[in-house]
Amino acid sequence: MKRFCLMLTITNQCNLKCIYCYEGSKDLRRMHISTAQRIIRERIKLHGNEDLEIDFHGGEPFMNFQLIRELCEWCWNEFPSYTIKFFATTNGTILTQEVKEWLTENKKRFAAALSLDGTLEMNYQNRGTRLSEDTIRFFCDLWPEQPVKMTVSKETLSGFAEGVKYIHSYGLKVNANLAYGLEWENTQVETYRNELFKLADFYLQNPDVETIPIFSKHLTPILEKDIIVRHCGTGKNMMAFDVEGNAYPCQMFIPNTLDKKRWNDISNLDFENEDSLYDDVSCKKCLIHNICPTCYGNNFIERGSIGKRDKRLCPFIMAEKEALSYYRIKQILRKDVAEISQEEYLELAAAKRIITHTETNNCSIG
Repeated sequence: MKRFCLMLTITNQCNLKCIYCYEGSKDLRRMHISTAQRIIRERIKLHGNEDLEIDFHGGEPFMNFQLIRELCEWCWNEFPSYTIKFFATTNGTILTQEVKEWLTENKKRFAAALSLDGTLEMNYQNRGTRLSEDTIRFFCDLWPEQPVKMTVSKETLSGFAEGVKYIHSYGLKVNANLAYGLEWENTQVETYRNELFKLADFYLQNPDVETIPIFSKHLTPILEKDIIVRHCGTGKNMMAFDVEGNAYPCQMFIPNTLDKKRWNDISNLDFENEDSLYDDVSCKKCLIHNICPTCYGNNFIERGSIGKRDKRLCPFIMAEKEALSYYRIKQILRKDVAEISQEEYLELAAAKRIITHTETNNCSIG
């Protein structure tokens, strides 16, 4: 059964000013408990047979810890037989003893991910605050399987591989990505490519370490004739709510990110069923179209079209696929020929196609 995600913006407040933050309208408003309860009641009433995930969003969600605790305990009492997963991503800087004790007590039914941008120094560069190693260990102890959220800025790009390996040194998984909405420049592509290949070699040398998602993706969709239009669950498998309880397709469309007037212009669109909204005709002939991610909310914010992709990111995404092709070939060819599956042969064929493409266009793949 697919899980549906309700993203609740429970506070517009944040105690940090990250240099890549896309939320431009922070204020002191918070969601009221009755608003959150209404949203959950309505969803369960309409779709009581689905698994449900409640993601607490902000701002920094733990600035409204009172609501987190009250809503979770209300749900556990109100819907004891219903499958609800509670989750929050936090910068980890305001976890009081009270919060830590509650999280420890409920670690089996509430999960939190630490947002840490690499080494402690890299995190300071992006966020302007120091995070203690004790905080990292707290997350290691409670949720050792939960990936750390790592965002890469221009300032920390050259330390990308070092930052990922630093987090891995705690035994933690990493979910890393370039920051959206920045003016990424072509001069930075080679730096990114070099960092990716450093990581590819690290994972090949340490096969027991789970890779960042960039290296866990499949290449075979590029061999398919059918065009994949959607690359995330915006408006289909998720719904986001602002502090007042108004619904949006994802968190990128809520008022602390997108101006209300602009949202009013597109609020009548059928985000759930109209796949053409997510299409970019100019990308259809691209070799990696079917494995190329994009942020639909950021597309609209920057270019006024949900489907129109940020072409400045094209060489960066191609660098990711080059590194993935290199990694996948090395990984698969370590096996005896008799052990290679049909799916892996298709992966090799896709990887070779990407490599040929990059060589034809005078791109080095390492």
